[in-house]
Amino acid sequence: MSHTVVLPLNEAKWRAVNPSAVVLMLIQSAMAWAVSRLAAYLINDVTMFRNPELVAVVAQHKARCIVSHLSPDSPTIADAHANPRTRSVDQVRSELLATYHQLVKHGVPAERIILDPGIGFGKTMELNRQLLGFAQEMPEHPLLIGYSRKRFLG
Repeated sequence: MSHTVVLPLNEAKWRAVNPSAVVLMLIQSAMAWAVSRLAAYLINDVTMFRNPELVAVVAQHKARCIVSHLSPDSPTIADAHANPRTRSVDQVRSELLATYHQLVKHGVPAERIILDPGIGFGKTMELNRQLLGFAQEMPEHPLLIGYSRKRFLG
């Protein structure tokens, strides 16, 4: 189940919050369409762009985006946390690259795609520790190493 929070927003309010510093964490394509015309933005999809409508939005607007890793075998984020299915750095690399190539195939410019190994999202503590060095695994791609779920640090 996904949740979307929609706040009253008009163009003046949007620009007042410095949209160049805003990251939209979305899995809802309708929300992405709504904000796509307002200003510069960055779309972070924590479900690896499983939603084809969201892929279409990003491709049409040539949006800068973050592909955050989540095992394709996990139907939801909550399930990924409860039942970690990602087993190796190689699996993360392979699945991120598959999504990267899918986005490029649909028209997203390669230089607008940032990859995130999804530290803390459906991974074991040991794999999370290994992923801290993920930038060395993919030096040819822009990477984001996020630490939003810090309990893996011990």
